[in-house]
Amino acid sequence: KDSIQRNPYVFDLSLCPGIEIDSNVNFDLRPVFAALRYNTYFLGLTFYDVEAKGAMELVADTLKTNTTLTRLVLSNLQTTHLTLIGNALATNKHNAIQELDLSGTSLSEKAVRSLSMGLIVKEYGMRSLKLSNCNLNNTSVGIIIREGLLPSPEVAQTIEVLDLSYNKIDEEGSNLLQVLLSKLGRRSHLRELHIKSTSAVCSIVFLALEGLVTLEYLDCSDNSVDIDACSILG
Repeated sequence: KDSIQRNPYVFDLSLCPGIEIDSNVNFDLRPVFAALRYNTYFLGLTFYDVEAKGAMELVADTLKTNTTLTRLVLSNLQTTHLTLIGNALATNKHNAIQELDLSGTSLSEKAVRSLSMGLIVKEYGMRSLKLSNCNLNNTSVGIIIREGLLPSPEVAQTIEVLDLSYNKIDEEGSNLLQVLLSKLGRRSHLRELHIKSTSAVCSIVFLALEGLVTLEYLDCSDNSVDIDACSILG
């Protein structure tokens, strides 16, 4: 019962007894995910702070066919199989994922590229994309923007929360982020932008803020904010 959160219905696998690799309880994930593949009851799937052997393969198989899940949280996981998740989302263009949270889970360049493909094929928009502390560098951030968000403005403009905190954006990533936000402009639904501790060049990113009419919250803390950035903010 603790594994189920209501309103919306979220299945939290992290709370399942025996989910940990070193647990003395034998918990077989395969029947669970076999049922979830065609689930129309649960709207969210959460998996965090757990290392479970073979779990990402099962999550990926579920995402290839599921068209009901709107929230997917794979946070603080020790796994090298996130590429499978991106590939699954790219395979299933009818997936309904609106909130994707991979915070604290390290993403390889290959995984980032596969997730970008998953964004391109989506038939629906996305409300929230959280990639905080995913060990991204400016190349990885560039892939997400250049190969995922820029080619799919119908997805990018619906994002309300974008979190890139605790990654490395630097100047190259700052330029790409500014280009993305400027292109979206008044069509963007962005309410929250998180770029805390990213080495972002704020004077570049801030150039796009004026056009973001729905923006309510900006976290650029632990970055250098020079006089040029301050003058843009007024």
